[in-house]
Amino acid sequence: MEKKSVLVISQKEYLGRYSALWLKGEHVELHSIKDAFDLVPDCQADIVILDCGFEIERGMTLLEELKAAHPKIPLIFLTDASSEELAVKAFRAGAREYFRKPVSMIDLQDTVESLLRVKRLQKDARYPFIAARSAEHGDAARAATTDKPANLLGAVRYIEENLENKILLHELAQAARLSKYHFCR
Repeated sequence: MEKKSVLVISQKEYLGRYSALWLKGEHVELHSIKDAFDLVPDCQADIVILDCGFEIERGMTLLEELKAAHPKIPLIFLTDASSEELAVKAFRAGAREYFRKPVSMIDLQDTVESLLRVKRLQKDARYPFIAARSAEHGDAARAATTDKPANLLGAVRYIEENLENKILLHELAQAARLSKYHFCR
């Protein structure tokens, strides 16, 4: 299995939401929970995002298997159902961060970038890690983007990353994973 930077595991119908993660220079690979159990033995990701939705038991089982096989890979656990007991259970199983959905894609991206930065500095160990939220995105930016479609966040990120370059319509549409027609609408 080839080396990947970020492995996203989610229910099949929600995988498209994670295409809005704009991680410059990083490879993001998407897999459904159903197929993810086959990935556990050979997982070589730098970070794993596990969105179990309402399939809590299946998600916890996958979390435990991933951490048993690869304890040094940081894992972000997301769920639709939330309780203090579930959060504690996820952290005890080895989750590095826990989010209840809906989650701001900017917060999730900041967390992923922080974890990747720490992991690449070789300071990452199995000790608890509290992700520092990026100060470059204010509360207004978070509020303005949480109710926007995930594919448009990809276009916004593309614009931010390419301000000094000529930005073409077809490039924006591609970043948003839309046709030019639907992107213009």
